[in-house]
Amino acid sequence: MSVVDRRLTALTKLADLAAASDDEGVRELAQAINEVCSGAEKSLDRRLGIRRRGGVSLARRTILGQRDLLLQTLWRNSPTWSDLAPSAAARVMVQVASRYQTNRWPRERHFIAAPVVEPDATWWKILNLGLPIPDAKRLQQILRQETQ
Repeated sequence: MSVVDRRLTALTKLADLAAASDDEGVRELAQAINEVCSGAEKSLDRRLGIRRRGGVSLARRTILGQRDLLLQTLWRNSPTWSDLAPSAAARVMVQVASRYQTNRWPRERHFIAAPVVEPDATWWKILNLGLPIPDAKRLQQILRQETQ
């Protein structure tokens, strides 16, 4: 029996135990597990409503939220950019980020910790999350969220 088969068998047994629960939510989860294990549903995360077809996964949404917060914080705390409107700040920030990504990121990508100095620390953190620096239009939208 393969590892996957053993895990599916164990998951089915767990669902059978959960099906007898007094808790309605636990019983619903057991039903969802059985549907996935039987092949009636393709994905447990979709069945549970955690991820919808074509949607952004919860994990990706979390990482994007971290990126957005980093960018908003950088803009808010930067003496150079904090007085600029979101559109102007976004254009300048993207230029600076592009220079960082081209010149420093190739050398710093394997560092364990971010640089100490801003804005390089923020660019490193975003790129280290595996995300690209957003373009000026998207960055402007992110910064506008900060002002709402």
